[in-house]
Amino acid sequence: MKEQFIPLIARHLTYMKAVEKCSLDIFKFAMQEQFSQMVEESKNRARLINILQDLQNSIEEMLEDSESHKSAEILDILLKWNNDVSLWVEKINKIDQQIIDFLQGQKEKTIQEIAHIFKNRQALKGYNLGTTK
Repeated sequence: MKEQFIPLIARHLTYMKAVEKCSLDIFKFAMQEQFSQMVEESKNRARLINILQDLQNSIEEMLEDSESHKSAEILDILLKWNNDVSLWVEKINKIDQQIIDFLQGQKEKTIQEIAHIFKNRQALKGYNLGTTK
């Protein structure tokens, strides 16, 4: 059994690293205000997360099907894997929060710019002689 699910766990860990790299790239693109690239990288990350979910489901199903074959070594591997996943989730959440904070700042900046432009247009409206009667 160990030989069956260890390659799946290794693939899962590889995809976790790929998702982390995508998250960092998303943050980098956001900081550089390359929003179209940020969106594309977000789509790639979503696909990778779907693959991760499928792998995790496969591993969990395999473990449920062979409850009686669990050894201390397998349980140790599973505990380490669970710890790695927990640490990874925390890391991804921190990166995501940085992205959200930056984008929230960009949103506020854009709202202020739009308000400023609207205010300037309203102020200049009185100078447009074509609108006087």
